Amino acid sequence: MEYTTGRVSKMIGVSVTTLRNYDKKGIMTPHYKNRYRFYTEEEIEKLREMQVLYQLGISHHQQIDKEQFGNNYDRNKVLTAQIHLLNEQERKIKKQI
Repeated sequence: MEYTTGRVSKMIGVSVTTLRNYDKKGIMTPHYKNRYRFYTEEEIEKLREMQVLYQLGISHHQQIDKEQFGNNYDRNKVLTAQIHLLNEQERKIKKQI
């Protein structure tokens, strides 16, 4: 099944403008039909994962980098590294308080 930008926006909780920016920047490029953007269910799942990773503090730039690794990408290693980074930030903040 395919979904329009507006529908996807409501489904995953990001603005249409954000989805358009993802397309412009090459972060997530949907396919086009008659100049309209359409997303597959697989692309929607990828967008959801991107949002979760972003909320965990992993930038879209870092997420794009993971695409270059293909099958060598290890989500657990990335998340573990992010946890260590966040723990270090927490330690520094507590030290300042």
